[in-house]
Amino acid sequence: MELFITSLQEAKELLEQKPNFYRVVSISSPLDPVDDLENAKEVLYLYFDDIDKSRKKSALIQLKTVSKEDCQKAIEFLNSDGPLLIHCHHGKSRSTAIALGFLLQKSNNYQQAIEELLRLKPWAAPNEYIVELMCSIFNRSNQYSQILSYFYQKRKEHLSKFYKRPHWKFGWIT
Repeated sequence: MELFITSLQEAKELLEQKPNFYRVVSISSPLDPVDDLENAKEVLYLYFDDIDKSRKKSALIQLKTVSKEDCQKAIEFLNSDGPLLIHCHHGKSRSTAIALGFLLQKSNNYQQAIEELLRLKPWAAPNEYIVELMCSIFNRSNQYSQILSYFYQKRKEHLSKFYKRPHWKFGWIT
C-alpha cells in the first residue's frame, strides 16, 4: 500500500509529476473548494472545515463540520487498489485524521496505526472529531481516549528526535 498525506500544494506537485497515478481524497473547505485535480487517476472531493464539534458555528461565518458519512465515503474510497494520496489545505489535520482512520481499519493494533501515521507524517495533528467519528465507525469508541493519548505521546517522541538532527533544508540547524 502506497499512502501519501500532503498539503494541497504538495498534492498538485505530485499529480503533475505522475499524472493518472494517484487515487486522491481531496479535502477542502466549502468556502474555498478544490475541484481541479485533473491529473489524478480518480478523486473523491470532500468539503468540510477543520473544526471540532464544539465549534460548529462561528459569529462571522457558517462552518461545515465533517459528518460520519464523509468519513465513511473516504474509507470506502481508500479501500480500493492503487497508490493513495490524501490532502487537505496544510496536510496536517483533516488529511491525517482520515489517514489515521484508514490505518486503524487496516490494523487491529492502534499503536501500529499511529506509528505508521507518524512515519508518513511526523507533524501530523489529526482533527480529534474526525478521529472520534472513525472510532465510532470501526466500533472502537471505547479506545478513543487511549488512541489520542498514545498519539500525543508518540508524536512528542517523534518530534523530539526530529529536532535533535540537523536540518539544513529549512535554513537552520539545532
